[in-house]
Formats: sequence, structure tokens, C-alpha cells
Amino acid sequence: MATIISQLKGTATEIAAKVLGNGVLAWNETTKRWHGGDGATAGGFAMAREDEKNDGALGYLQEVKTNDYAIGLGDIGKALVANKATGITFTLVNAATLTSKFVAVIKNVGAGTLSLAPTGAELIDGVNAAISIATNSSLIIKGDGSSFRTYVSNGDVTAAAIHNATGKTTLADNDELGVIDSAASNVLKKVLFSNLIASIFTTARKIANAYFLSSFRLWDATDNTKGLAFDLSGITAATTRTMKMANRDTDLSKLGWELLAETVVSTPVAAVDFINVLSSAFDEYAVEITDVSPSTAANMFMRMSTDGGASWLASGYNYSSVVSQPSGATGAQVSSATQFVIASTTMLATTAAFCSTMRMHRPAVRRHFEMMSFFNADSGSSLVNVIGGAISQAADSIRFFMSTGNIVSGRLRVYGIRKG
Repeated sequence: MATIISQLKGTATEIAAKVLGNGVLAWNETTKRWHGGDGATAGGFAMAREDEKNDGALGYLQEVKTNDYAIGLGDIGKALVANKATGITFTLVNAATLTSKFVAVIKNVGAGTLSLAPTGAELIDGVNAAISIATNSSLIIKGDGSSFRTYVSNGDVTAAAIHNATGKTTLADNDELGVIDSAASNVLKKVLFSNLIASIFTTARKIANAYFLSSFRLWDATDNTKGLAFDLSGITAATTRTMKMANRDTDLSKLGWELLAETVVSTPVAAVDFINVLSSAFDEYAVEITDVSPSTAANMFMRMSTDGGASWLASGYNYSSVVSQPSGATGAQVSSATQFVIASTTMLATTAAFCSTMRMHRPAVRRHFEMMSFFNADSGSSLVNVIGGAISQAADSIRFFMSTGNIVSGRLRVYGIRKG
């Protein structure tokens, strides 16, 4: 004989209070759903309606929450949307209760920040801390029965989401930016701001326009202890100054005068030598003579050497002469073919300490020197020395000495300007 199917009906309160027989169905007039009995459980087991059926698709059912909410086992697969003007918290019940099947979509459309919090000491992405979900942001959260991991929803990174995000005026080195890794199947990854800057200049790149306010420096590539700074404080007008380059390679280290050698005389010496101070690397030289005094009134000479001072040339000094003229008088002219005449006896009285600046030019082809000098004596009256001369040999060294006696005191310096 066939088993008779028993069916009952009642309100949710009535059904909850009744133990339904095994196999007995009861219609819940309040929730509009069937309950199946097992002969032991009060109220039986409620059955899902067709509109509540989970068909396996993530986000099959969307629920909007306007207050704090505890995410439970019944939320597996749902899309839970927070919509509150102030802060709101979604708390995950423990991972074991949610089982390894747990997965849900979390979205925040409210003006307040959504806080997704674990229970107790449980972990989200390896950390026991809540996750903040800003307005118009979302994520997917998955449980494995013991902890949780989140996944970013790329589709949510829209212009509106970025526009509505909290603004930041400056970036710190450890701030993170989102990038698409084209070498890893276009996976979304993060990069530090400092790494971004370093990556920009790993290869040569062209920058169409660049303006640097306040200061601009170029540092050495080794340890950033040496740098080149651009100081614009000398530009007082409201304008831009232009540095124009020649139509050739230009070595900036070769611009301007370089101090090549210096000798300070504090005890009498017969000569002051500058060995190997001249070279083809320089176009022009200057000799600075400061407060030089002789032991006796005499002429001061300069000779050249082509072998590093092993010997000093005693010939080939063309057009070498000097005129020392006291103020209001005519001075004597001294000439020589065996050395350059730097100053005459008229200039170098024993009471004089004289100063001079002598320029020497070395053309690339003829390799000769030409000199002119203007003196000012410290002997109670103004004196002027004018000298000129040339030598057609590639000299490398210079010697200064007196025709009689010694150089007692003074300072001599040699400067050079490199070939540009």
C-alpha cells in the first residue's frame, strides 16, 4: 500500500513550535516556504525558494546592509553591499564555521568606510587586522577553513573610484602604486614610488620638457657624495639665461684657469723651477708673481726646458726685451737672446717687492710662447714693465732666476687653461 503524503500549514511561530513527523511537509504561511520534518527537529528544515536558489555563481544574490553585519555561513556566494553615510563594519565569523567553501563579494557604496574584520586572532591576508574598503571599492574574500585571503576586483578600478578617492599631494618613497605587469600576463601588481623613479631611468629616455624649481643637482653614480649643483641666485632679472654650446664636444673641466703649481720663497734661493708644468693639454698659461724681492739690484730672467728640467735652453729666445719705466721718466730697455727678460734692474731695486702677471700662449702648430707683462713696483714710485718674446720649441718646464744674487722672498704661481 502506498505511503500517504501528509501536509500541514501554519504561521512561522506555529511551525517553529511543532516537531514535524519524518517525511511530513508543512507550509510556512509567513515566509512562504516549505519545511520538511525528520521526526525530531522542531520546525523541521526550511527549504529555499526558487528566487533564493544558489546556482553556483559568485554573487548570485546581492544584499544591501545599512548597519554593522556579521557574515555567516548563509552568506557563501553572496554579494554583500555596504551603504552607510558613516563607518560600517562587516565581521567574519570564525573561518572553521564558514568552511573552506566560503567565498563572497564585498562592495562599499556608502560615504563611510567599510571595515572588514576577522574574529579573534584569525588572519586576513596573513595579518590579524581589519581591512578598510573605501567608497566605491570592492574585493572578493575567500576562506580555507582556517584563515581568509582577499582578491582585488579589477573591474572596480574606474575613473569614478579614483576620482572619489582621498587625495594625496606628495608621494613618499614607500608609497605603493598599482601597475599592470605586461611580462606576467598583465597581472595587477604593486610598486613602490621609489622603485618607479629608479625604473624610469634604467634606460635612456627622452623628456620633452622639464623644469626644476628651487634646485637641481647631478650626483655621482657611486655613493652620491659628489654632485654638480646649479646655482641661479646670480640671475637677478626675471628672465632665463641661456648657455649655448659650441658645435663640438666641450669638456667643462677644461674651462677656466687651473692652478698647476705654486712656490712660496721664504729663504733665499738661486732659482725657482716649475718642472713639467707645461703640456700640450693647455692652450694658455698665466704666471702670477707676488711680492718677489731680490737680494741685490739685478735683472730677473726666465728660461725654458724641453726635457723636464734636465737642461735649460740658452738660445732661441726671439724678440725678448723689457722696458722698466719709472713714473715721469724713461726707463732702460734690456734685451737678451739667451733667456726671457722678466724684469730689469730699474724694477728690481733691493727695496722693491714687485708683482706681475705674465701671459703665455701656446699655439697648436708653431708651439711657441708669447709674453706680455705689466708690473707695479713697491719702491715708492710707479714702474711699468713691458716684455715680449717667443720660443719655437715645445718647452715643458720654466725656471726663474736673477742675473746676480738670489730670490729672497715672494710667491710664484702657474695657471693654465685647457684646450676646449
